[in-house]
Amino acid sequence: MTEIWQPSEEVVAATDATKKLWQQGHVFEQGDTVWIADRDRPLTSTTAELSATGLGVTRARDAFLVVVSQTCDIVRACWQPPEAGGGRPFVQVCSVVRLDGDEQTRAAKGWTPRYAHLPGLAPNAFADLDRFATLEKAVLSAANGKGDGCGSDEARLRFAQAVADYFGRFAFPDQMEKAVTVLRRRFRDKHDGQRNEGALMRNVNEIRVRPVSTWDADQIEIELIFLIEPSSLPSLDQCASHPVLDPTLREWADKSPKIEEIVTRLTKTGLPEERNYLWQLLAGEWAKLADRAGRVQVVGAEAISTMEYPILRMCNEPKLSFDHISFDSLNRTASHQRRPVTR
Repeated sequence: MTEIWQPSEEVVAATDATKKLWQQGHVFEQGDTVWIADRDRPLTSTTAELSATGLGVTRARDAFLVVVSQTCDIVRACWQPPEAGGGRPFVQVCSVVRLDGDEQTRAAKGWTPRYAHLPGLAPNAFADLDRFATLEKAVLSAANGKGDGCGSDEARLRFAQAVADYFGRFAFPDQMEKAVTVLRRRFRDKHDGQRNEGALMRNVNEIRVRPVSTWDADQIEIELIFLIEPSSLPSLDQCASHPVLDPTLREWADKSPKIEEIVTRLTKTGLPEERNYLWQLLAGEWAKLADRAGRVQVVGAEAISTMEYPILRMCNEPKLSFDHISFDSLNRTASHQRRPVTR
């Protein structure tokens, strides 16, 4: 009978003794990530600088790496006999990069699925989820400079959700991109501006998509759901009798005001019922920016407070990625050229 190889008891004991000190979101210093590249046709400067040919491995040195494996997998035994399951010798890590300006703002809001925020390390530190690497757990046991990249339970939950979202993104039809291009461009151009519409856009936490028809229909009809900060979209108690809206407001709305006019009026009023009404108008006008010539048709919109958005709807209404917002700037610099986080 062939003897089954196993690591030394000392290595297993040392590795398992430290694994409980690690969890998802922890960072450590000076790690390597690698990827396979065609060095005759490099797509990154890191590969090009190798001056090598053929298919091979590109290695990049990072100031920090962050653990993205789930904590329950990290703490499992690094080795067990095959009959006991074989253990879990591996963990997954990602490069840590620093973002600035508009990219930092959008990534921190979770609008760029590629990045997961690490505020415990630095306000502008993010895991680059495009840059995954697999390590044996013994590497963690010998790592230097371990720290909590999240810094709080809330940030830890957000980090875990960002990792889950990255791998669980909904596969929208190709025509979806064409339908929302103009809306995306407007958010990209105005989101960080100092004018009133930009300020309101910064209160939009997510845009979700409610399918009115089935996703495999010949003509797909959808509604856009804008999830708004509760401070900007106040709750209206469904059990209370709401004050009647000013009739002149409805008359004004019947004249199909422009987005800029709605924004101005929404910015000036503090009445909850008026703010709710105007947010619905604004969401509807944003949705009308959608292209209506393709297979995907935007037929409506809703603005809803994040505090009132049910979990069941979240499961059935996929999140619209805002990767597009920083698309232009992302393409100006390759991922490996992002400035690493330094102490």
